Amino acid sequence: TRVDYITYLDNFYKFTDKKIVKNKQYRKYIESLADYLVYFFRRSQPLFDLDEPLAQFERDFEDAWKLGSYASVGSDLDQSSSDPLYCKYCRKTFSKESVFQGHLKGAKHRKAQSNYENGDSVESGKYVEKEIDKTENKINRMADLLVEQIQATKEHVETKQSRTVEEIAAELDDAGSLEEENEEEEEVRMTKENYPIGWDGNPIPYWLYKLHGLGNEYKCEICGNTSYWGRRAFEKHFQEWRHAHGMKCLRLENTKDFHEITRIQDALELDKKLKQLKKQGVWETEVMEEYEDPDGNVMTKKMFLDLQRQGLI
Repeated sequence: TRVDYITYLDNFYKFTDKKIVKNKQYRKYIESLADYLVYFFRRSQPLFDLDEPLAQFERDFEDAWKLGSYASVGSDLDQSSSDPLYCKYCRKTFSKESVFQGHLKGAKHRKAQSNYENGDSVESGKYVEKEIDKTENKINRMADLLVEQIQATKEHVETKQSRTVEEIAAELDDAGSLEEENEEEEEVRMTKENYPIGWDGNPIPYWLYKLHGLGNEYKCEICGNTSYWGRRAFEKHFQEWRHAHGMKCLRLENTKDFHEITRIQDALELDKKLKQLKKQGVWETEVMEEYEDPDGNVMTKKMFLDLQRQGLI
């Protein structure tokens, strides 16, 4: 019988339906469910030590089983034995007396009875019954630990099911727009010819790309309008061969006075001014050399160093 998701969340750990045939498929299902609950708990609460509770679940079950006082999850101790239409060998309850009597004469029932009474071997019914009860008990105890997550899941599902058609359409539109924006951004990023490559030959991670501002372009006219991507590469290029060659072609010395100068006209004008000051013999580095702070304010070298020593820059 199919049930909706909320009904399943309310009942998956109770095991109260006596009409369920607990065969190999059923055992495989509950074992997979138990493994998933353990996996989910460890993933959602990684700091919680789950090994001790799991060991305690098994100890409690084994103690109750040995004493013969264990009742299947969700059932009373005498419920199975008191129901005249319940077959303990096949672990199934029948709806009619005639069907039950016919079942008792069947080969499947006789085989199940023989296996059940065969002792505690892996093939025996007693062993299988114990393993099934142990797994059901584990699921029930895990559900106690995950009661908040189960309730939150139910509320989330109920909220989604209560949405109107307009709300669903709006959410789909938003999701589609976000996906398109991400695809466009990814496409632009990955199609740039200058996108940096890592040591392994693959494009570097996007977060690293953004961190170093590698999407910011700096052009240098002195280098033949060459583009440098990222502030670090731009500052470094002033001491590299291309910039030095460009300065040499302009018949200019590549000194620190020309640092940050990228336009040919600016470099020529600065060189002219420096030559005039040197001819007059009045060039004073402390007073005449200009510095720029991170906010773009221009000041003399002396003032810049004073502010830097005071921690104001």
